[in-house]
Amino acid sequence: MKIQNVYRVCFLFIAALAFLPFQWACSSKTSVPTFAYSYPTPTPPAMVPAGVPVPVSSSPPASGLFAVASFAGSVVDYGSGPTTLVDTLVTLAVNQGGVSTAAVTLNTPTGPQSCSFLITYNLGTYSLSQYYNYNQYTYTPGGSYSVTISAGGYNAAATLTAPGGISYDSAGVVVTATNPGNYDAAIGDRAYKAPATTYVGNNVGYPFSFPSSAYNMGGYASPVTFESVYCAAQTMAIPGATGAFVGAEVYSKQIIK
Repeated sequence: MKIQNVYRVCFLFIAALAFLPFQWACSSKTSVPTFAYSYPTPTPPAMVPAGVPVPVSSSPPASGLFAVASFAGSVVDYGSGPTTLVDTLVTLAVNQGGVSTAAVTLNTPTGPQSCSFLITYNLGTYSLSQYYNYNQYTYTPGGSYSVTISAGGYNAAATLTAPGGISYDSAGVVVTATNPGNYDAAIGDRAYKAPATTYVGNNVGYPFSFPSSAYNMGGYASPVTFESVYCAAQTMAIPGATGAFVGAEVYSKQIIK
C-alpha cells in the first residue's frame, strides 16, 4: 500500500474537471458554480491540490481578477490510526496576466495562513500565477474557513464551512460525513493482489455504500488488500472574482478482505 494513492484518488475527477474542456452540470446541487471552460495549448497547471474535486473554471476574463482558491485535508487510515495532511493552493490572474505581489490569506479556525508566491505559468494568450502555503495547520471539518485575495487593485473574499467528518463502518462499506458539502466522490482500488481500480463514483451523495464490486477479489484467496476513498467537497463562487473557492476532505482507508 502506498501513500501516493491518496494523491491519485481523485485523479480522474481532476483530469476531467481541471484540465479538459468540460461543463460540470449538477442538477441536484445547484449551489455548485458552473463555468464555461477553454484552455489553449500548453495545458495549464492543476488549480487544486491533488485529490480535490473542483468545478470547471473559466479562462481568466479579459479584465478583472480570476481566482481558484482551494484547501484540503487528506486523511490516511491504513490500520495504525488516521493521519491528516493539509494542502493549500491558490491560482490567480489579473487582466489575464500573472502577478507575483498578491496578498493571499486563508483564515482558518486555528489562525490565518498566508500563501506565498510560487510560480507564474505563461500559457500563450494569458498567464496564471500560483500561491501556496507550506504549513501543516489543522483541518477542522465543520470549521469556518475564509480566503481573502488582494491583487492588482482588485479584492475578493469568500467564506465556507469545511466539509468532512468522514467515517467508515467496521466493514469499510458504509461511509458517512458530518458535513458532506455539495459534491461527493468515491473510488475503490484493489491494491494487492493484482492492482486494479474497482469502482469510481462522482457526485455519489451520502450516506454512501460502496457496492460489492468495489471489493472484487479478482479470483484471489484472502487476504486481499483494498483502498476505499471518499471525498467530501464544498465549492462556491468568490465574490469579487471569476473562479471558485473549494474546500475538501479526502479519506483513504485500507480494507483487508
